[in-house]
Order: sequence, then structure tokens, then C-alpha cells
Amino acid sequence: MTLLTRPGIYQRPVRPTRRIGGIARRDIPVFVGFTTRGPAMEPIRIESQRQFAGVFGAPYPTSLLPDAVKGFFETGGTTAYVVRLVGGGAVPAAAGVTTAGLSWAFSARTRVADLANLRAGEVPMQWQDHLIRTYGQSIPDPGAWGNGLTLRVSHDPARARAAETDADNRRVLFPVEMAGFETGALVQVVQGAEALRAVIERADPLRREVVLDRDLPAGMTLGPDHDVTMSVQAISAEVLLNGQRVELFEALSPSPFHADFIAAAVNRESRFLSVEVPDGVDPAHEVEVEGDIEFAYPAAGDYTLSGGVDGLKAQGEADWLAALQAQKIIDEIALVAAPDLVRQKPVETEEHDAPLPAPNLCHLPIAQPKGAIAARVEDAETGAGIEEVRIEAAGEGQSVESGDAGLFLLENISIGLVELRLSAEGYLPANVMVQASADQDAASLSHSGEDIPALRLIPRDDIPALDTISIEAVQRAMVDPFHVGDFRIAVLDPPTPAATPEDLLNWVASLGRTARGFAAGPWIGLGDAGDDALRMQPPSGHVCGAFAVAELGQGVHRAPGNVPLRHVKSVPLTVGDAIAGEFHRASLNLITPTPGRGIRLMGGRTLSSDLNWQHANVRRLFDALERTLLSRLNWAVFETNSVATRQILKFSIEQLLERMRRRGMFAGSTAEAAYSVICDAQVNPPAGQARGELVAEIAIAPTQPYEFISFSLSAQADAIEVTEQK
Repeated sequence: MTLLTRPGIYQRPVRPTRRIGGIARRDIPVFVGFTTRGPAMEPIRIESQRQFAGVFGAPYPTSLLPDAVKGFFETGGTTAYVVRLVGGGAVPAAAGVTTAGLSWAFSARTRVADLANLRAGEVPMQWQDHLIRTYGQSIPDPGAWGNGLTLRVSHDPARARAAETDADNRRVLFPVEMAGFETGALVQVVQGAEALRAVIERADPLRREVVLDRDLPAGMTLGPDHDVTMSVQAISAEVLLNGQRVELFEALSPSPFHADFIAAAVNRESRFLSVEVPDGVDPAHEVEVEGDIEFAYPAAGDYTLSGGVDGLKAQGEADWLAALQAQKIIDEIALVAAPDLVRQKPVETEEHDAPLPAPNLCHLPIAQPKGAIAARVEDAETGAGIEEVRIEAAGEGQSVESGDAGLFLLENISIGLVELRLSAEGYLPANVMVQASADQDAASLSHSGEDIPALRLIPRDDIPALDTISIEAVQRAMVDPFHVGDFRIAVLDPPTPAATPEDLLNWVASLGRTARGFAAGPWIGLGDAGDDALRMQPPSGHVCGAFAVAELGQGVHRAPGNVPLRHVKSVPLTVGDAIAGEFHRASLNLITPTPGRGIRLMGGRTLSSDLNWQHANVRRLFDALERTLLSRLNWAVFETNSVATRQILKFSIEQLLERMRRRGMFAGSTAEAAYSVICDAQVNPPAGQARGELVAEIAIAPTQPYEFISFSLSAQADAIEVTEQK
């Protein structure tokens, strides 16, 4: 170092480093389970409960995944991944139409942009890039939910405008008005009894000139005194879900050469379905079939999708293992949870008629004209009528059950659009909008059914619960890096909500000893809205939230123990100190009520038998450091084999470790006591350097949580002394 002998400015060399950046996040879990809709067997990143509902739809009956995700966000988590598990026979709903010898296909899909919130020009994240490379702009969305989709196609009325003709060129026209006559548009040209459909090859608004892709018929007389009429052929599409319009695409073109081609617009903008266009579509082509003219695009009408299957009746151990494999590609996932793995067989509950609400006599009702709805409820897969469907009119206080062939008449309701709530045993509930009118009565039901609306219900799969052996096999896979990937900890749920202390201890013993497993129990009770009854839920979602809130609040070195689990009402099992001690020695992290402080996770141990790895925060701290170094030291590959390179690597690692030490992640009051980095000739002998190897040995002293706090109270003459002991 330069000696400071006189006042002045001195130059000091700075140790060269490559800034590593922040430490890798370890608060992001992946949840595997059942949903109503959404991409299957693909990890999807979500950042709120609302986004989860938007991507995966309404909660699937008997699924435990929605409450787990909700518990994660309510407890304090901010980011998670979800993998929708389906059975091997899952397929998307589809429909098709053959017109003019060409087959158009419609299928239930989800737009990738809706999943990723990807803005134009933004670099995709790892999971977004995977979806785009694999599926393109939309991803198949299997399941019975798609059987409620209908694509309604209508042909817009054409507005005819006069156009002058060119006697020397049978492809050139001069419209008096150019609005709508764009390159690629499909137009119809009429003169007397002669008509032609053609595509505009070129449109010049300045010269008010249109060039067609084919000659006008020989029967048309051309010249300055022989005008024709031109009209743009437009098409519109509506997407209906369970009878309710959810999307509208207007003023589209049936021509694939136009910028607003119907298939391109739907595939680009629709959140529910995609259109597959046959090759070689000529929109001007016409074919006569049994006396009717068919065009090379879908005719006006409703195209209802069908055949969608969830395949949940056939799901089993192999499907769970496949779902675990699917999330391996995402490096930022740190926790693995599968709340639906331990779901129980659905319990049949007897439904009781709700008491009639007492009339409100403080406000006199306003007299309004009343009408009725005559309709039919049918199975979305078979089209058969469904009997004993309960139909309620929202806000009207009127309800009825469907009778023979699914027919029903709902009377004494307000005229206009009414929301009907449909529910039946073995079917997914549905809300549909139906028009109530004054001319509907019992006579309407005597018709063949063509004049009354058909309301569709989607059959519900009764998901079979896995047996104990399969649950154990999947949970063993969850702690195996081969199945789930590196740098992950599995948050494991007890296989039954009614487990006794002996059952819980036997379950933990069956999992084996591993630092990649975190067992928490018992199950937790969540309150139903407006009801004192409790829903029993496996705790993994809330426990992942505890991991997240601990890391986001203090750092990855903070143990998840002593974190309150939000909106948990009760636990089915409370134990005394002796049993709690047994749980602690067995590495079962107990969820227990704490008087005045809510229900908390009072444990933070892994299933490891190695004392060095028994604390989950220690395992996670090492994972975070390893993950950070692996992703941020890539610059060192192919650098010069020199002392300078080794020094830069050493100083870069020390810079990261020092930042971690200052945040309290390491034990020791000084840097020398907290960590050490060796990257010199001692660990890089000439033989290793000749092979192109560069080795850096890193040692850290992780902090370990206080698990047992005791106080010694001693009375003195004028004070009470409190001494903390570990």
C-alpha cells in the first residue's frame, strides 16, 4: 500500500470483482392438484388468488388445491406455481364443420399471453419461453369444462356500393367509396343476374382502384356506362360459455389473406378456444351440395364443442409422478406441495331445504311485469335431458326442479335477462343468463324443444382417492431430486385428517430420513363463509406461506416456525407436552393453537437424521447459496487459467458472502468467523489446472434457530433479574 507521507491525492488499486447480484429466491412453491380448467401438466406462475381463479377457473368440487393456494397467499406468500394434474385420457373439447369440401376445427385452448401477462417486446421468463416453444400462441386446455363452449358464427349483412368497370381489364374496379375495400378482403360483385365472389388482390385508396384476384364473368358487360355493385363479405363470431356470451369478435373477414381473418383474430384474442384452418382455403370458392351453395368458410350457426374429458377418474400414482417431473424445468421453484394427493373420498351429505326468508315489510315492492322461462337442461356430453336439476333465479327468490327430459318452467320472475343457477347431483354447478319473457307458459314445453333454450350441465368426475401405499410412494418421490429437481424441499401432508398421534408418528417414520422433506401436521380447519362448520384441509399451502413470509420478512435464514397461519379456525388434534416432545424428536412440525396468538406452525425441522441438516432454514440457506453461485458464475467458464481469474472469482464470492453476513445469515461476529473462501494453488494444483478445472472451496457457519427458550427468575432486594438461556 502507498505510504501516506504528505497531504494529497493517492491512488489505491481496487480488487477486481464480478458482481454476483442478489441471492436466489427460495420462497416460491409449486402446488400440484386438480382444477376445473387450465393447461395440463405444465407449471404456470401465479401471483395472486385472483390470477389463480382466472387461469384455472372455479374450484373443482372436492379439490383441496384452491384452499391451499388461498392459504399460501393469505399467510404471506407472493409467488407460486401451479401444475394441473389430469388423467391419461384427458382431451380438450372440440367441434368441427365441413364446408365446400374443407374441414374447420374448433378446440378448447388457453392463450399463452393470458397466462404469462407477456407484453409486446418483453423477454419471456423461463416458464413462458417453454410454453411458447412447445405450444405456440395457445395451449390445449383439456377437460369437461370445454363442453360448455359454443362458437356462434353469423354473416354480417353486406352493404352494396356502386363501382365503375374498366372495359380493357376485367379485374379492375373503381368503387365510388373505398371504405372496407382493403387488400385481402372477400367481395361480391353483382350485375343483373351475374355474380362473382373474389378476393381483393390490391387496393389503392388514392386512385380509388381495386384489383381482384380473378376476372369478372364473361356475362358482365364492362365499360364506362356499365356499373356493378360491390359488397364486402364480413363475418362475426361469439364465444359462449354455458350459454353466456364471454367474447365477441365483429367485422371479421372470411378471407385468410385479410388482416382480420376470422381464424387469426380468434386465435390471437380468444381466451377460450382456437380455430384450425384447413390448407388451401379459397374464400371465393363455392360448391353446390344438394341444391344449396356452400362457401369455403363456416356457415352461420352454433358450433357446440363436446368430447372434453378430465380423466380424473383414471388418475393414479403414475400421473402424480408425471406432474412432479413436469415442474423440474423451473429453476426458481424451491418448495413442492401436493394437497390433493391426500384427499379423502367425498362424503355424501344430505341436503336440507333452506328456510324461506322472512319478508321485508319496511319497503314496499315496486310492481313490475312478471314473466317466465321455459327451457331444457341437458347433459353436455350426451345431450340427454337431466331430471331433478335445481334451478334458482338469482335475486328473484324463485326456484324449480327439472322434470321429464330435463324440461322446466320457472314462473313469476322479472322480464329480461335473468341469471339462473343450476345444480344437480353428479354435475358441475353452472350459472347461465337466460331471457325471461311474458309469452312463456306451460304450452311452451309441449313443443319439440327446438323453440326453447337448452341449458347444458357438465358431468362431474368423482375423483378416486389414492390408497396409502400410492400416497407413500408419491411422497417419497417428492423428496427425491431425481423426480422433482435439485434445490427443493417437499412440504408433506398427513394422509388423513383424522390421524391419531400414533398414526402421525407412523406416517413420519414411513417417509425415511432426508433433509429434503418437511412434515407438518395435523390437518387444519378452515371456516366456511356464513357457516360455523369447518372444512378440513391439509396444511401444506399455509406452511409454504409460512416459509415465504419468513424469507420475505427477514431472509432465507429465518426458520418458518412460530409463524401464524392466517384464517385457520382450528386443528383437529391438540396434544400435551409429552406427545409434542415425541413429535419434535420424530421431526414432525406441529401446528398448534397458541393462546392469544392464533394457530401457528411450531417447528422448523427437516426429516434428516444428520444434525447438520436437521433445521430447514440451514438446508434452504445452502440451497440458496448454491443456486446463486451456479447461475451467477457462468462468466468464469473459458476465462484465462491464471492467478488473476482465481482472485476475481474469490473476491466475487466473498462480496456475496459479506452481504449475506451483514443480513444476519451467518453465525459469527466477524467475516473470518462467518465464512472462508479458498481459491489458490493449494486447491488448484497444476494437474487440475491442466485439465481446465477451477476449484473454489467455500465454508460458511449458518445460523441456527433458538428452539428452547427458558428464563431464570431470581428475586433480589430491589429488582428481579431475568437471564436468557439457550
